Formats: sequence, C-alpha cells, structure tokens
Amino acid sequence: MRAEKEREAEHKLKIMMKDMTTALEAIGFVNPLNKVYKLTKDLDHFPLVAALITLNALTQLTYDPNIFSLIRKNKDMIVDGPHFVVGLITIFKQYHYNNYKKFILYLIHFIKISIHAGGPSSLLNK
Repeated sequence: MRAEKEREAEHKLKIMMKDMTTALEAIGFVNPLNKVYKLTKDLDHFPLVAALITLNALTQLTYDPNIFSLIRKNKDMIVDGPHFVVGLITIFKQYHYNNYKKFILYLIHFIKISIHAGGPSSLLNK
C-alpha cells in the first residue's frame, strides 16, 4: 500500500516538473547551452568528424586581439567564430561525455603531430 502511494506521488511529481519546465521555457527562463534533451550511447566516429570539421573551420577563422574573438578571414565566409563554438558545445552537450573527451583528444593529437612534423622552430616563425 505504501509503495503504491509512493509510486503515485512520484508520477504526479514527474508530471508537475514537466509542466513547470514547459512553463518556464515559455516565459524565457531557459539556458539552451545547459539543456540536455536526451543522452545517447557513445557514438563511434562522431568525435573524429567533429574534429575534422573544426580543423576545417579554423582555416577560415582568425583571431582578432581587439575584440578577443575568432572572426572570419573573408566577409564572404559562412562560418563565424563565436557561433561555431557555441553550436559545437551545444551539439556535444546532447551526447555522452566520452564523445567530447575523444574530440579533445583528436585535436590534441593533431597539434602534437603538427609540432613534431614541423619542429619547434616552425611555430615560432609564424
């Protein structure tokens, strides 16, 4: 009897929380960067694809010290620095944390290989 009442109360609480979340989103109390819609299993090649897309996007961006941000090299380019970064973070929030970890490891591996292939003096000359 008691377990049945607890299950019923838990069910009512879930419904109430869902309704409250919907109401808060409707009036604007939501942070889309922290909202996780559904966690999924570890995806096999998603971090590699994201790393390759990121490396491609970084060739189209440059750092501007006046505004402390990544900006487009050409005004004709579609990619914009802050929007790309926020979009990438939002996408990774929707998947398991291991995907983000692998993504970072791929980028670190690329940097290590680039440094090793060019030698330390090649970074200083740029």
